[in-house]
Amino acid sequence: MVDKKGVVYSYHGIVKRQSYVIPRLLAKLLRFEWFKRLFFSVPAIDESIIFKNGNSGTLYGEFDLSVLGVFKKNWDINYWLLNKLYYLPLYFNVIHGVYVPENYNPRFPWNKRQILDLTVVSAETQKALKKHIKVIDLLGKPQTKKVIVFHPVPYRLDLKKSQIIRGIVKNLKAVLPLLEEKNVYVALENMPYLRKPRTGYFPMLGSIKFFEDLLSELDHPHVGITFDWGHANSFARFMYETDQSLGDFEFTPEVLARFRYQTEFLTRLREKIFHLHLHYNEAHKLNKKPPRFFPNFDTHQPLTMLDYFEYENYKKNIRTIIDSENLISATLEIVPRAFAPARAYRSSIKVFEAMLK
Repeated sequence: MVDKKGVVYSYHGIVKRQSYVIPRLLAKLLRFEWFKRLFFSVPAIDESIIFKNGNSGTLYGEFDLSVLGVFKKNWDINYWLLNKLYYLPLYFNVIHGVYVPENYNPRFPWNKRQILDLTVVSAETQKALKKHIKVIDLLGKPQTKKVIVFHPVPYRLDLKKSQIIRGIVKNLKAVLPLLEEKNVYVALENMPYLRKPRTGYFPMLGSIKFFEDLLSELDHPHVGITFDWGHANSFARFMYETDQSLGDFEFTPEVLARFRYQTEFLTRLREKIFHLHLHYNEAHKLNKKPPRFFPNFDTHQPLTMLDYFEYENYKKNIRTIIDSENLISATLEIVPRAFAPARAYRSSIKVFEAMLK
């Protein structure tokens, strides 16, 4: 769906159970990264649950390049796969760039995967960025703004904030002319509570100050933020549990319950938020414990889990961004449920459409 201001609303990736949930679960249990790729070679798009523009019928989606294996080891593009994606009945105006998983540990063979660390200033990193831009330029709808989402999580465990920012800025500056030429925007994503071994980067990479400092170093119209609602919720929960504050902003039970950190983030960084990842988790409920396989609450649940008061606060917050001039796109980033993946998306779409009215 595209609204009157040109904001693109899309859904995230793969939704059919046989080609998403079962292989993902088995890959998780067996710890075989390659097992995912057997089933993720081409997204199984269920057109009935994708946002549709009432006039043109144009469909939009976002997918994760880390999962699909679009790139070869040397960052050359797998054109056979790209051709499959190109002929799907939708445009990918948003892609999620390759990243360093928060629990990545190369010592274990089952965790080996391609990674992109934006803090490493090198010709290889800049080649990877240029290849990302080429992929979205080919798959996105022509003459429209396109967004690449990147995580700012580094591979190394000992970098200071200044080093992280310096590396990201240098690499992005190298591709700014290409971003402008192709009408592509880079949107760095706020992180949740990071798991081992990267807990040392919490609370840095989810904080408002980190993004303010980074964007003051690189104040460019094609570089901004992807705001992930669930990540912010997880971040606030663990800031409270570890008794930390951000300047004069204190994390209290009321702050968690009323989504006040989300409000603070969206208010202070409103002009630089290009993209939204919208989903739900229960990190704000202090009587809830993290699920076994999601120790940081990063569960990406349907919006139907919002109760009445949560719904009103959620809606109030995202409306301030949707009504801004700088938002380019928003994605329902929901993990399909094992027994009713399509239903989870359809119901969340209805909730979100109600918020937009």
